[in-house]
Amino acid sequence: MTKVHRRALDKALPELCQDLDVDEVIIHLIAAGILSDENQENIDAIPTRTAKARELLRILKTKGDAAWQALLNGLKDNQSFLVDILKRHETSAQNEEPEGENEVANIIQAGTIKNPDTLVTDQDLNKVAEGLGPEWKKVAKVLGLKPQQIFQCEADNPLSVHDKIFDMLNKWKRKLRKDATRHKLVNALAKISDVDPIAYEFMLDSE
Repeated sequence: MTKVHRRALDKALPELCQDLDVDEVIIHLIAAGILSDENQENIDAIPTRTAKARELLRILKTKGDAAWQALLNGLKDNQSFLVDILKRHETSAQNEEPEGENEVANIIQAGTIKNPDTLVTDQDLNKVAEGLGPEWKKVAKVLGLKPQQIFQCEADNPLSVHDKIFDMLNKWKRKLRKDATRHKLVNALAKISDVDPIAYEFMLDSE
């Protein structure tokens, strides 16, 4: 999804968590090729309606640009009021000033990364992978991975975008070894305008 659409989903989160019929919209998203059977199984395993909606929206934000229109199409028949809400938030997000990059740059320059010299953990990489989408190949290039390494990530993980991204990040971690710090990872991610700060904000000091 684009930054605008991810922001629109964030704005609409309270209404979607309250009213979204997750089971129905998932059928449309799978038919459109946006969600996988694995995505559906993970969502179905969640016990509460609100948590299911949150997980679905988190997954959608990691998908390609077609996910936004597929979501609207899945809602238009029986939950058209949510389409209106999403479009309203989309307009609002489009009119906002794009301050995100400068804010992140200032945070990083101020040295407020949590434990900046700490080596990244698998848990860190998993959280980053959850926040990235189709821009992950740009991240791989910035991190210094070679084209054949990127291709290998795709070949080894054909069914899961998350696993491709996690594999890519692990290749970077193994390559840098003792230099694979939070500071280096955050700065690499912040260089790419397509990366939503949600992918690394957990490593920033909010105080």
